Amino acid sequence: MPSETVNPESAARPDAERVFVAVLVSDEPIQPERVHDLVGDGVVVMLARDRRAVSRLLLGTDGAGDSPEELTASGVRVDLRRHEASCRGDRMNLSESEFRLLSTLMSDGERAFPYGELETAVWRCSFLGDPARLRSAVKRLRAKLVAVSAGVDIEAVRGLGFRLKRGKC
Repeated sequence: MPSETVNPESAARPDAERVFVAVLVSDEPIQPERVHDLVGDGVVVMLARDRRAVSRLLLGTDGAGDSPEELTASGVRVDLRRHEASCRGDRMNLSESEFRLLSTLMSDGERAFPYGELETAVWRCSFLGDPARLRSAVKRLRAKLVAVSAGVDIEAVRGLGFRLKRGKC
């Protein structure tokens, strides 16, 4: 039987609201709707594919030492320290969510990122099964990448999520 860690301050106040967090780790696609049906309301569910992803979700690090300060792909450059994105030297005007989305997609080659992992990386909250907000952010980011003739595109991976597709520059 799993043990429960209780904050002593909350234990002294029985009416205090407790938040339970479940981190599911799997290298296989996870159906967020099914997870929500299993755990129900009142549980924050975070999805991760490996230990590094868990570290990124919970600690904001990649779990492998120092994170890179800069990501590049086909003419697109993301400076994580300065929080700037550019294409061939021209600065891109990205919203916070678009910047996080691009940074996440560029962070791991051409890996397909599940909806839940992107949702958590971009908005710092768990995915509840409706990818409409993510699709909207992808649509806006795609338009901005096209506008600057970036050598990358965002490709939908049916039933899973999205990946950054690097083209020829």
